[in-house]
Parts: sequence; structure tokens; C-alpha cells
Amino acid sequence: MKKDKAIIQTDKVKNPDVLTGKYVVPSEDTNPINLENGAVINIGELEDTEYGRDTHKIYKVTNDTLDWGIVDDPATMYDERLDERDYEVSPGQICRCRRLKKGDEVTISLLHIADKSIAVKDKLQLKSDSFQFEKLPTADAKTPVAEVLELWNYEGQDSVTIKVL
Repeated sequence: MKKDKAIIQTDKVKNPDVLTGKYVVPSEDTNPINLENGAVINIGELEDTEYGRDTHKIYKVTNDTLDWGIVDDPATMYDERLDERDYEVSPGQICRCRRLKKGDEVTISLLHIADKSIAVKDKLQLKSDSFQFEKLPTADAKTPVAEVLELWNYEGQDSVTIKVL
């Protein structure tokens, strides 16, 4: 049985900041993963591409990440048997991303949360060396980037709605 890929809901994002990203994997990463919608990304520098549009390099989140967002790529399918649950981004591929801003609310798969024991009102931070959020420990001095609003099942997928702080 095939595994469905993560899906995303962005109905409550006003004035979206959408950008084109190219998934770049450092040479020392010998086991890269494919990205699914909702994956948390580090938005890097612009790169010249043959497409003639501004394209940012996107990477794993690090401790130094200041510019971040999520993969939000509508699957353009030419096979009517496929849908957004069949879609993922491989290293080197170009995809659509979304830079999230204060007040944005999105629903993403729980796959993109490192700590599955989250609850409503928990604060989240970016998890270093990953494409995920993690629960902010209460004693941590870091500033949270998001808050959990709801845990629910969206279109058959265990999901979490978050609000960017």
C-alpha cells in the first residue's frame, strides 16, 4: 500500500508571500529526504536559474535560520489518477514555497512536528537540522515562532493548525 504524502491548508493566510525555491542538499548530507507540503524550510540566497525568475535556495533549518517558510507546492498533475497526496519535492527540484508572517494560520501534517505530544496553546520553535517544528520547552529562552491552535484530522491526515507569532 502506498504512503500518502502530506497535504496543507492555507485558507487563513492573508496577502501570501509566495516564492520559488530550489531544494539544495549540502554535499555532506548523504541521506537526503524528499520534502512534502508543509515541510519547514530555511530560505536561502537567490540563485540564477534557466527559468528567468527569482529562485531562492531552500535548505534544512539551522540554529541560525532567520528567514523561514514552508513548502506549499500545488501539484500539477498530468495523470488524473494522481492528486496532491502523491506529490513530493526531490533534491534539486524547484517548488513553490510560502514565507509565513505574523498572524498567518496554516494547517500542516503532524509529520512536520518533531514532538507528537503537543497540545493546544503549546508554543513551537524551528527544529535545527530538520524540516520540522518542535515544542518549545517552557524554560527555553528562545522566542517561539508559532502557537498550536488545533489538533484535528484534515482530509484523513493527522494535522495541526498553527498561528505564526
